[in-house]
Amino acid sequence: MSDLKFAQDDLDAFTGVNKIAQAKLDSAKSELAKAQAVLDKILEKERAEEALKKAEEEAKEAAVKRAQATHFYQTGSKLFDAQGKEVTGYVVKDNQVYDAKGNLVGVVSKKVMTRELHRALVKANTLPQTGNESTVLAGLGVALIGLGSMLGVAKRKRQ
Repeated sequence: MSDLKFAQDDLDAFTGVNKIAQAKLDSAKSELAKAQAVLDKILEKERAEEALKKAEEEAKEAAVKRAQATHFYQTGSKLFDAQGKEVTGYVVKDNQVYDAKGNLVGVVSKKVMTRELHRALVKANTLPQTGNESTVLAGLGVALIGLGSMLGVAKRKRQ
C-alpha cells in the first residue's frame, strides 16, 4: 500500500502543479488576447490613416486636374472666367489662379474660346474715350456763337 500511497501523493502533487500551470496558462492566454486586441486597434488605426492619406492625395490630384481644366483669362489686372464675367478674390501666380485660401482653382489661358469672352476682353482692353466728340461739338458751338455775334454786330452797324 505504500506504493499506492506514494503514487497517490505524487498524483496529488502533480495535479496541484498542473492546476497552477493551467492557471498561469489561462492568465497568459488572457494577456495574449488583450495584447492582440490592442494590436488589432493599432493596425486598424494605421489602415484608416493610410486610407485617409490616399483619399487626400486623390482629392488633391482631382482638384489639380479640375483646376487645369478650368480656364481663366487675364487682361491687365482684370481676371475673367470662361463666360467673360470678371472675377475677383483670386490671385494669379505663374499663370495659375489661386483662391484666397491658396488653393489652385484654375490656369490662365491665352486661347479665347467663346465670343462672349472675346467681347469682354476687348471691352476691358479698350481705353475709355476722352470726349473727342464733345470737344468737336463744343468747338462747333463756339464757332456758331461767334458767327452769330458777328452777324448781330453787322446788323447793328447797318442800322
